[in-house]
Amino acid sequence: MFLKLLLVKNMNCIKRLIEKFKYPIRHPETGLKRQFSLKKLVNLILVRIQLKLRVSYVIGYPHFILIEPTNICNLRCPLCPTGRGEKGRSKGKMSLDKFKRIIDEIGDYLYDIELDNWGEPLLNKDIFELIRYANEKKYSPLSVVT
Repeated sequence: MFLKLLLVKNMNCIKRLIEKFKYPIRHPETGLKRQFSLKKLVNLILVRIQLKLRVSYVIGYPHFILIEPTNICNLRCPLCPTGRGEKGRSKGKMSLDKFKRIIDEIGDYLYDIELDNWGEPLLNKDIFELIRYANEKKYSPLSVVT
């Protein structure tokens, strides 16, 4: 009932979003085509409507995810809290099984996956398997920043 009321009240916003996503969507930095599905579009519309209405709960799934394959870094950059050891958390690497569980759960809704954050992703021994798994599932673009 709430969802139906929400959709009826925001029909103009929905029409503009559908018009925006009618053509192949390209990643703003790489120019690669993004994988498109109706499931992703409906989810994106729900998330944008909820953002616009400033509701305190979320019905949709994330359409972008940033995964940190490891929070370990071999550099000692003076401005980086990871390099200085100030993050205050234990160091570790993400397992392939955990990555698969995350991707299998929300992958159908994702437009972008990034494998980076405070650590050096190439220090994870499974990084190429993580990339391979995401590419096999056709979630693109996938980016890795080192």
